[in-house]
Amino acid sequence: MTESGTVLVVEDEEHLRELMSRFLRRLGVTHHLVADSTSFDTWLAESVPCLVLMDLRLEGDSRQGIDLIRQMRSDPRFAAVPIAVMSAFVHTDDLERAREAGCAAYIRKPFQDREAIGQLIKALVAGKDMPWQIL
Repeated sequence: MTESGTVLVVEDEEHLRELMSRFLRRLGVTHHLVADSTSFDTWLAESVPCLVLMDLRLEGDSRQGIDLIRQMRSDPRFAAVPIAVMSAFVHTDDLERAREAGCAAYIRKPFQDREAIGQLIKALVAGKDMPWQIL
């Protein structure tokens, strides 16, 4: 298993994966995209990301983003990896579950303040501790 300076993006919608890829490239951030929990497991078996951007709702998948977050948090190899949740649904329950699972931020889709999101991603990639944020 190798530690990487790579951001792992977990997003089931292809157009949003492409949007995130373009956004991260503009930030100069190395990243890897996965569309489902199986690809997530495969990638994590070989690598440790520096940040995970996690879609909460993975359509058609047997596991959802919160399940994958809990899986990561239960494994000591990933305990310190920051996770930011991405979701179009901003429900109090989702916010609380993400925060309790140890997520650093909740990013609403569609992305509103790209400058603030970019600053958050850069800070988390750099290993800075950040207070819980909702963007």
